[in-house]
Amino acid sequence: MISLPTLSIQSQQFCFKCLLWVLLPSLLAAQHSATPAVPAEVQLMGMSIKLDQEAQQKVQHEVNKLWQNHNALMKLANKAGMHFPIIEDILSEEQVPSDLKYLAVQESSLRGHAVSSSQAVGYWQMKEAAAREVGLRIDEQVDERMHLVHATRGAARYLKKHYALYRNWAYAVIAYYTGASGAKDYTDALYYGATSMEIKGNAHWYLLRFIAHKIALEEVVKIQLPDPILAAVPWSPTQAERQWEEIAPYFQTDPAALAQHNPWLKQNRLPTDDTYLLIMPLRNEQIAQVNISYPRLETAATPTLPTESRLTSRKMVTINGMRAVIANAQDTADSLARLGGISVEDFYKYNDLPAGASIQAGVPYFFTKKRKKTEQLYHIVQKGETLWSISQQYGVRYKKLLKRNRMQQDESLQKGRVIWLRYKRPRHVPIEVRE
Repeated sequence: MISLPTLSIQSQQFCFKCLLWVLLPSLLAAQHSATPAVPAEVQLMGMSIKLDQEAQQKVQHEVNKLWQNHNALMKLANKAGMHFPIIEDILSEEQVPSDLKYLAVQESSLRGHAVSSSQAVGYWQMKEAAAREVGLRIDEQVDERMHLVHATRGAARYLKKHYALYRNWAYAVIAYYTGASGAKDYTDALYYGATSMEIKGNAHWYLLRFIAHKIALEEVVKIQLPDPILAAVPWSPTQAERQWEEIAPYFQTDPAALAQHNPWLKQNRLPTDDTYLLIMPLRNEQIAQVNISYPRLETAATPTLPTESRLTSRKMVTINGMRAVIANAQDTADSLARLGGISVEDFYKYNDLPAGASIQAGVPYFFTKKRKKTEQLYHIVQKGETLWSISQQYGVRYKKLLKRNRMQQDESLQKGRVIWLRYKRPRHVPIEVRE
């Protein structure tokens, strides 16, 4: 018999650590390779949802399909890890349940360029009429259904519209697919406004599939460490900085990656008419560097915007995603233009002012073009306000407000009048004045 040498305690511990290091990847893979079992009760969108046996089996079938190709599932989970932070932020701002992010996965597998046979487009697969209804821009230059931020906001508002009918997010999900009238056959007035409900096997397949996506993905998304991650970066293009090849060096990223994550741009050049949110793939180690090196991330500025050191002594505000300076009694157009590093002519143009106009203390002034729209829907006119002062207050172009409110340029405002900020007042809707 051959006798084996006796190992010291230290040697045994070292061997165990080596063995654990070799086996750890397999152990972790085994831990996450088991297809999730669908429980009889699911917490979803702030509701407690009980599944009867048939519904439970149908949801399990959908989960099994998602887990059938483990590599594909992991790729989808990694993509979700990249996209969910932005989606979650927008859903939170719109005050809709975070679980609705799984609807974007179900609709498009988080492919912004996805187009269905019925011409539903983008991350949330919205048709043109529905997208325009919630204020998304679709023209020869831009299709915001393919923009992660704008499409998510539009989808959230569309879902809220359906939630208002049923006061039930499960029914809002069905209506997202069928439309409001098509969802009625799948609703029960007993559950309007309910925080718990029972779902049976004859429930709409779209809802059952949505539940399956949450169950299939929730845990595997949590273990993802996506790199790069996606960040929404404001960018005010100049004539020299309109193509991905010209923008990418500012963020040490690849032009092809920019194009991949920004399919909403139909042409190969950004328009210069507005500040645009670019979806930027950034490596984890780049985030701090970008925040320090590129003031565009904070200011949505053109290269001529003032540096932080020149503005530290001034009162600055952020309006509609843009920085503005609050004028004081000593300011003139010349002094503010110098502060902003722009010409006096541009200063007047950016702030919708005629040449030679005086500066009003306490009013915000911008160093770049104001935006075409804002997230706020309405403004109630206060004593002494003008349409121009309201345009400065919200960072929206004066002419856009004129058009949205069907007003003449020198028309005076009555106190209490409702000003439409984001959408154009329909012709059949009369002017509203609130006391």
